Amino acid sequence: MDYREMNRTHSESDPITVSIILPESHLRLRSVRFFLDGLVGPLVKGEVFVDPVSASQHGSMVFAGLVALERAVLSKGRVKDGTPIGRNLPLSPEEIAPCDVILDFRPGPAPAEICARARFGVWSFSCNDIGGVARAVTRGESAVECRLYSQTDDDRARRGIACMTVQSKHAIASTLTFAREKSVQLALRELRRLAMRRELPKAEPAVEGREMPDLADFARYSARMLQLGTVRLISRIWPSVGKGAPFALRVGKGYLPDIDPGVGVDLPRLGDAFCADPFLFERDGEVYCFYEEFPYDTRLGKIAVARLSDVGAERLGDALVADHHLSFPFVFAHEGEIFLMPETMQAEQVEMWRCTDFPLGWELHATAFEGRQLADPVLFRQGDTWWLFANSCHDSFGDFSSELSLFRVDGPDLRQIVPHPLNPVVVGSDVARGGGRVFESNGRLFRFSQDNSGDIYGYGLNLMEITELSHTGYEEHRAAHFTPDRIPGAVGCHHADAVAGRFVVDVRWP
Repeated sequence: MDYREMNRTHSESDPITVSIILPESHLRLRSVRFFLDGLVGPLVKGEVFVDPVSASQHGSMVFAGLVALERAVLSKGRVKDGTPIGRNLPLSPEEIAPCDVILDFRPGPAPAEICARARFGVWSFSCNDIGGVARAVTRGESAVECRLYSQTDDDRARRGIACMTVQSKHAIASTLTFAREKSVQLALRELRRLAMRRELPKAEPAVEGREMPDLADFARYSARMLQLGTVRLISRIWPSVGKGAPFALRVGKGYLPDIDPGVGVDLPRLGDAFCADPFLFERDGEVYCFYEEFPYDTRLGKIAVARLSDVGAERLGDALVADHHLSFPFVFAHEGEIFLMPETMQAEQVEMWRCTDFPLGWELHATAFEGRQLADPVLFRQGDTWWLFANSCHDSFGDFSSELSLFRVDGPDLRQIVPHPLNPVVVGSDVARGGGRVFESNGRLFRFSQDNSGDIYGYGLNLMEITELSHTGYEEHRAAHFTPDRIPGAVGCHHADAVAGRFVVDVRWP
């Protein structure tokens, strides 16, 4: 029986069956375990095959050896248990049971005969080929593009069905591991979409055969790694070296979404702390700014409040202080009450605070997501439906900047929570991390997000337009992009808000 015969016995409500082909070298990779853990609900695990003769990457022996050496030093991305989780890949494709999708973790296109065993083809990742990733890292590129490919029985050529951008790490092996761990989240999202729509998205021709790095790339890469090691050694010997005020606040005049971070007045920087994640709130004709204040001595963020004026801002005091880190103080009003929902990721829960004495008096109103870490939560209402955005993490790097999850909730009480079926709805270091509130303008829905595809965290700021938001769908595109070159002397800009004709951004300085 092939997949055509299987189609005659399956209904559209049946779950999507996914089989997997692994190189033997991938048995210890956490990316594989992340993927297997995600095969729940509308997705069912089929057969798992291990290819003992497949190389784990394409490329020269020099770089294959270099990556192997880096992996021996770096522990991220690997698990202790590397025992087989499937059987050896059979020599005859006829021995592979028909399924809906075969996810192939090997580099390069799959043999045509295997494509005939899957109704929606063989899916693979561009980041499983060392060539393109190694070339980007050795040439100092700050980000790597990763594509999800599909090969079907009708079209044996690889076609791109989804794409994301991830921030490069310093080492080739780390970048490969990071890209693979995020790629499986991209694949899981597209598999869930497939389970609902029963058709592949519009595909684009694959970008194949990026050449390997040359000796000049290798020399530059080696020098850069030596420099990085030296800097880290110095910082361990003298921890105070390089301590500065990476983020500070800038205020200006403008309305959402038409603000210009390149203009405005920079508020005085604090000598012993930095300020970031500003949210504005208007009350009784005054505009207040809630923001994260991060003292260097405690290294725990707290929520502070300032009142804006035509000449600057007056710091009023601390709104929230805890024994764990606080940031991203999303403040809003609902039914005559004022609420504050800061990021409380270190407390492993989301907290909603209610104002008792504006602006410094607050009491805990509700908690949710107990035992789970979520970054930068923001709540908004669309018609009668409340939604909550937050950044999640499914990797061994603790990176919360590349996955955006969406939940349907009952409002500020946070009693009823329904995850969106396409979570994470956005994957990518350049667009996923929240950078402000969600707001409506002229009938269009927008959100601010961070662009972390640069060399540093908080490199840029995006204005994303949400074009589809429903119980089963989510789509957005970038409507505007703010990079630090628009602010003379700055190296980053990663959060914005505006109210009553005033805007505020945080700017990262050298």
